[in-house]
Order: sequence, then structure tokens, then C-alpha cells
Amino acid sequence: MILDFKFPYSIYWALFFVFVGIWIAPFVNVSAVEEEDHSSHYTHDHSMSHKKYEVAQSVAPKIELELLKDTKSGWNLILHTSNFEFTPEKVSQSNQPNQGHAHLYVNGEKITRLYGKHFYLSDFPVGEHEVVVNLNTNDHSEYAVNGEVIEARVKLVQVGDKEKR
Repeated sequence: MILDFKFPYSIYWALFFVFVGIWIAPFVNVSAVEEEDHSSHYTHDHSMSHKKYEVAQSVAPKIELELLKDTKSGWNLILHTSNFEFTPEKVSQSNQPNQGHAHLYVNGEKITRLYGKHFYLSDFPVGEHEVVVNLNTNDHSEYAVNGEVIEARVKLVQVGDKEKR
């Protein structure tokens, strides 16, 4: 017997395979790709978030932060890096020297990845806050020199509509 896959039989076969898939799916527990659970970034110290990628001091990337009050509202974060290239197109790929992205933390909680030098932050609640940005390789390891993560920090105190750095 030869199976006929011409119209309209192709529709019948397609429906048959869909129903078979629905019927056996609950019994199959296979995952081709497991995603990393990033939820823990918000519940522990960021210095333990990723493995470290050690580099020599002489070739290490550097970072400084500038936090400017936006003329309308919020803050403009500017990353000044040297010996470092942002490569968002290579995220989660193999490491290349002094390439990657950054991670932004506010008060110890990871907020986001940064793929460039500029980022807008909404106004902070009243009080003291610390903004930390560290540099990461393409595979999310933290750049480090002698075990110390390469990062920059800035503190600010927001009091009502007035703030100071």
C-alpha cells in the first residue's frame, strides 16, 4: 500500500500527526536545551552570580561610571570603558579577549545586561542607593584581576526631588 500525501489527504495526515503528538506529549520528558535560571540573581550577592575569568592586570579592561540626573526625570548612566569592546552579537558564544557585555546592579540586585555605554534609570526611591556595573565575557563570566571582579560603583542619596552623589 502506498500512502497518498496529495491534497486533501495531506490535511488528514497533518491532523493525524498533530493528534498523535498531543496524545504522546505528556509521556515524553525530553528537553533539548535547558535555560539557565537567572531568578537567583535577585536573591543573593552579585559577586557570586557568575564564574570569574581571570586576566592579567596589564591587559585587563577598565570601567568607570558617570551618573547624571536626566533633565526630565530619572538618571543617565554612562559607562566609560577602556580596553573593552561591547559585543552583543556574540553573547553566550565563546570568549574573545576584552569583549563582552556588562551587568547592572542596583542595591545588590541584578537589573539587566548592558550592551552599550548608555543606560537610562528611572528615579530612585528616597534614600541611599548603590549602582554597580561589572564587565563580563561573552559566556557571562565576570572579568577579574587577582580574584577581584572588574567593576565600578557609584553611590547616591535621593532626598525627595533633590539628590546628591
